[in-house]
Amino acid sequence: MIDTQFSKMISHDITERSAYAPNAISTISILKKKTGEIKAMSFDEGMELEGKGSTKSIFFEIIEGKAQITMDNETTLLKLGDTVVIPKFTDYLIVATHRFKMIFIDLNLTLKCLRLNKKSTVNKLYKAGQTVYSSKNPRKALIVRAFLNKIYYCYVKDSPDDKEEVYFERELSL
Repeated sequence: MIDTQFSKMISHDITERSAYAPNAISTISILKKKTGEIKAMSFDEGMELEGKGSTKSIFFEIIEGKAQITMDNETTLLKLGDTVVIPKFTDYLIVATHRFKMIFIDLNLTLKCLRLNKKSTVNKLYKAGQTVYSSKNPRKALIVRAFLNKIYYCYVKDSPDDKEEVYFERELSL
């Protein structure tokens, strides 16, 4: 679902559109789907955002100002243009040492898929990187690959000479 504040194919200056609020963190949703969310966030000085064991991977970029992040007991100062990837299940703390704005992207890489093969009618939960086996060829492993709203099943390479063959590709309808 796209927030009505943002239209497709129209240029937006997110830095101008996301305003600071006194003693608060302001958020504008840019794009929200079951596979993740993109939002612009504005932090007033002194504000903190704490994440405890998130089940999603997170990426963010500082688009204005300066901030500090603590992750795995290591603190880093961030400035305009700096980006950070926070792996899922990682605790983090973002502190606004000055007013700052960021683009915040959380990715839900646990995807639901209907049918591993065309005869299957069972809904199953697969994760990117998971190895599965086809009922047609149970000796040949398949690996689940996911990219945005598509999920792929590719044969695992047995040797460097093997070509990776797409066994099944499906558009996700989440």
